Amino acid sequence: MSKAWKIFVIELFFFAATLLLGVFVTLRIENIFQITEAANGYSDSFSSTAFVAYFLLASFIMYMISKSERFKKGRILFFRFAFYFSVFLGAMITLSTVFYEIFAMLIIIILLIFWSKRPIIALHNLLITLSISGIGAVMGRMFEPLIIAGLLTLFSIYDFIAVYKTKHMVKMATEMIKTKAIMGLVIPFSFSDLSDDLEKKKKKEFMVLGGGDLAFPLFLISSITLTYGLFEGVVMVVFACLGLLSSFLLFVTQKEKKPIPALPPIALLSLIGYLVIALV
Repeated sequence: MSKAWKIFVIELFFFAATLLLGVFVTLRIENIFQITEAANGYSDSFSSTAFVAYFLLASFIMYMISKSERFKKGRILFFRFAFYFSVFLGAMITLSTVFYEIFAMLIIIILLIFWSKRPIIALHNLLITLSISGIGAVMGRMFEPLIIAGLLTLFSIYDFIAVYKTKHMVKMATEMIKTKAIMGLVIPFSFSDLSDDLEKKKKKEFMVLGGGDLAFPLFLISSITLTYGLFEGVVMVVFACLGLLSSFLLFVTQKEKKPIPALPPIALLSLIGYLVIALV
């Protein structure tokens, strides 16, 4: 097996694990919400317009912080805080579907302490997987599949513009790598490198798959799982993995290796999967 395909196997492993865990959390959290709604008459609601607005606002804030020299000294603290907050929130959702909340909180605090002392790649990816699977499960429950399909299309266009045109996504990713608070999966060049310390790794010794490249497809997968069923949710995971393969092939076949927007091909194959499920 060539070096490139070894890298893809590692990337596929963590990508598929995150999505499959997200499907599991979706089903678990749906049961919890149904019990809560039956007891309290509670029903959650959130508009797609509000979601897009909050997303763009957060992106603008992170862009300004990563670009402006005024925030240069505070970047490390900001990105570290954003990492801790999002990981804690998402992982709490995931772990709370299996453990009592107090135990879930204890587990995630211990993991974050270990990560702060020694951010090995395997631990980093575990935290990202736990975080995104929880956030994706909750967000997928809030919207119908058709609405998420539209959002996924919009975010794919945004990703393309942010990487190739404004290039602010590349800038933010670079700043996150510098602070080691990477909101995404770190893909080393071999399985043995998973035990390496991220702080001792050079930028050219690993790849990064952004958190949005996992979270946005998971929104759709989660919603379809609730709408159609577990089998259809797993089928969607397969289509998303095919999208990941397409993205990887686009990257490795470049004459000059440059960052590419991974979301568009993943979203395209995910939308094709949704279309197949809806029709069949």
